[in-house]
Amino acid sequence: MIMALIALGAGYHFRKINFERQKVEALNRELAIVNEELDQFAHRVSHDLRAPINSALSLIYVARDETSPTQIHDYLNLMERSLHRQDEFIRDILDYARAQKLPFR
Repeated sequence: MIMALIALGAGYHFRKINFERQKVEALNRELAIVNEELDQFAHRVSHDLRAPINSALSLIYVARDETSPTQIHDYLNLMERSLHRQDEFIRDILDYARAQKLPFR
């Protein structure tokens, strides 16, 4: 009788441990997916943040050799547009982050 109770208890603990192990494995799989999505997001964001900076820097390098005030003015307008795009992108990211913090209704 005692052996049967011990066997029954051991079986219960084995099933409980196995169930908990399966839950941990499922959470690990979900975490791996979320980490991959975060890596992809960081890559896209860093690219989108750097693109206007690279554009503005390139225009600065070209404008340094320019002698026409009209052409320099055009380059400055292009730089301004590029930086406004970057500002808008950063604001979109901040809006998205704020929206993620709002409670569901």
